[in-house]
Amino acid sequence: MADLQSTVVTGTFEATQGFTNITEASFTTKVTAPLMVGVGNVVQMENKSDAGSRGTIDIDASGNINLGGDGGVINVNKAMVYGALDFTVDTDTLYVDAANDRVGVNISPAESMHVSGNSVATGDIVSNYSDVRLKKNIVGIDSALNKVNGLRGVTYDFNNKPEIGFEPTRKSDHGLIAHEVQEVLPHAVTLAPFDLATNGGSKSGDSYLTIRYERVIPLLVEAIKELSAKLEKLENKN
Repeated sequence: MADLQSTVVTGTFEATQGFTNITEASFTTKVTAPLMVGVGNVVQMENKSDAGSRGTIDIDASGNINLGGDGGVINVNKAMVYGALDFTVDTDTLYVDAANDRVGVNISPAESMHVSGNSVATGDIVSNYSDVRLKKNIVGIDSALNKVNGLRGVTYDFNNKPEIGFEPTRKSDHGLIAHEVQEVLPHAVTLAPFDLATNGGSKSGDSYLTIRYERVIPLLVEAIKELSAKLEKLENKN
């Protein structure tokens, strides 16, 4: 292959084979049109075949940029701003939906942060609100003890359903039944995250449920208070 050092190309440059033994390469353009590299509408770059770790950059005909390889890291030194950016790594291991300000791990995000799998935090997790100034029509939970008596604390084994995206990391667990909680405390039940579509609906169409256990606590507080009042009455009789 000819020596291309300091070569100026004013038209179209094509090569039928890859370049080898290049220790440094620099591409510049002084025209208003962008510099084009690739074959047709596709650009593919990768490091040498004898490199310790493989790395590739592919840009397909639709403008999708795929970064791959078996080692190394991805560094972004400047702000990546070009309209709405969808960024995926290893087939949706990490998914950034810039248009809706969402990030997903192992799942296309339906919320600001959406994780399919276990999450671990070494510090506090603070969410929601509870300031009385942000509430109105405040009414106590009535018949709390009866409602608690309608719930069952159970142990169970999971039904693994990979076809709908449900692949639990544990074989068994203990807890409450979402449908029973929904009967007495509907605000504590919502769509299970694995079944949550980006539009807020059910992916499967079957609306699989989960319990927001922190919202069950007020019911337990009122049930304990009712039980305490009953106990106090019994003690006063004696």
